[in-house]
Amino acid sequence: MAAQSLALPTQFILPALEFQDTCSGLTYSASELMGPKGLVIGQICNHCPYVLHIAPRLSACIPRIQELGFGIALLSSNDPVHYPQDAPERMPEWAIQFKMNVVYAFDVDQSLAKALYSSCTPEFSVFSVQGACTYRGRFDESHHKNGLPSTGADLMGALEQLALGKNPNRHWIPSTGCSIKWKPGNEPDYLIQG
Repeated sequence: MAAQSLALPTQFILPALEFQDTCSGLTYSASELMGPKGLVIGQICNHCPYVLHIAPRLSACIPRIQELGFGIALLSSNDPVHYPQDAPERMPEWAIQFKMNVVYAFDVDQSLAKALYSSCTPEFSVFSVQGACTYRGRFDESHHKNGLPSTGADLMGALEQLALGKNPNRHWIPSTGCSIKWKPGNEPDYLIQG
């Protein structure tokens, strides 16, 4: 089912989250992953066609994201019982296939997605070192249905501005993608009430 990313609540501050990397088995706090300019969190998964469309370009953008001073972590929160292709044991092979040389964490109880008010894949949130959200939305305007090549223009444009100490000079555009596959009965209140 298609979904769109949601705006974060006013005055949202990044909570003290922990990410267990499925490739290394190591656990990192959000503060440990933070770069000198902030942290990019990408809500993705292995099977989503919207994610698969941007994956090669996202991989190519990672070195530039890091050069700009941002840490980056990728997060998968889908229910692995109903979507076994998104199970944590499948994530390392996906990360290797797409050369995602960053933390790729599995959200066992979907609490990380809930803490970030996530709703779809792919969805990108950028946080300042103080934890304020400075960008939330799409990677670019392309997806597997419109045939446009993936450029990363929206996310990278925002990061370029933020690295210069400026606010991203662009309207916030929600990401469109697949809905997060919540475990039965675990759909968050912000989606039920919204």
